[in-house]
Amino acid sequence: MIKVETTTDGEIELDIKGLAAAVAEEAFSRIVRRTPVDTGAARDAWRITAKGSTNYEITNPKPYISRLEKGWSGQAPSGMVRITLEEVPTIIRQFINSGRLYKKKRHATIPRSAKSMKAPIS
Repeated sequence: MIKVETTTDGEIELDIKGLAAAVAEEAFSRIVRRTPVDTGAARDAWRITAKGSTNYEITNPKPYISRLEKGWSGQAPSGMVRITLEEVPTIIRQFINSGRLYKKKRHATIPRSAKSMKAPIS
């Protein structure tokens, strides 16, 4: 859960665990959407795993995923992961500035695979 609370002395407390989960979920979603599609196997192979309370690992076991990341496909000439990693500071700022952090109960759910994502992938 992303949670920001004001203490009695006016200080703001931020739930970093919730922020980390939300940022990981957004990064995962962007990587999946950017993955080129021929058969869909590479896109469907992405996985996200929690490695502690604020660390997440996004992996893809396909042997050709590094070639796709290096621009092998014209659908993603600049890769998927590199672009998304460059956007992480912006993603964090967007979460903080959006006001979503101020909602009392915002649950960041982490899809465990690309197939479990409900939003259409374009």
